Amino acid sequence: MDWCVLVPQKALSRAKGRLELGPAARRAVAAAMVRDTVEAVVATAGVARVIVLWDDVADAGMVSSVEGLGTTGQCLNDALAFGAAHVRHDDPDVALAVVPGDLPALDPADLNRCLAIAGGHRRAFLPDADGTGTTILTATARVDLAPAYGRSSTLAHAASGAHLIDPVGLLSVRADVDDLASLARALGLGRGDHTRTACEAAGLLTEMAR
Repeated sequence: MDWCVLVPQKALSRAKGRLELGPAARRAVAAAMVRDTVEAVVATAGVARVIVLWDDVADAGMVSSVEGLGTTGQCLNDALAFGAAHVRHDDPDVALAVVPGDLPALDPADLNRCLAIAGGHRRAFLPDADGTGTTILTATARVDLAPAYGRSSTLAHAASGAHLIDPVGLLSVRADVDDLASLARALGLGRGDHTRTACEAAGLLTEMAR
């Protein structure tokens, strides 16, 4: 099954406020995370197309190697619905997957395994590291993506009939970053070269090692 992956990205000027960094360093780390995420998605077997949904189109130059689509002014779920409609207009039979732009440790092999499981269900989702949010959401050919991200999105996606993907063995696909602790855990998985470099420039590696 070939997948089109949508990567929603909040405006870098406002992204990752809980990292408690200065504006320039926080923007640099957020940009590095989306670079690492996109590179891993592109390297994933079965992924045929990648589109970053840019909340701020001025950020699109940060990742110019894949398609970009402006979604300024839309909330996350509306942006995903817009991106899904855009893709399905071109190809109604394409399978869709959402991969957030804050998975710097993402391993292509793990994502491929996750998508292989998801492909056996009309819609499927994977909880994030905390178990209350959602990282991956998928929909097979001609099935509505029906995103329900937000507070307690695991409950919302389960209630919508999406299949819960067994998280065992998919640690890197769940390792989203919200704060310094989760950033440290993600980098501890051994990937995320761009993010590690940005953290080093910001003086974060020593702080996270304490």
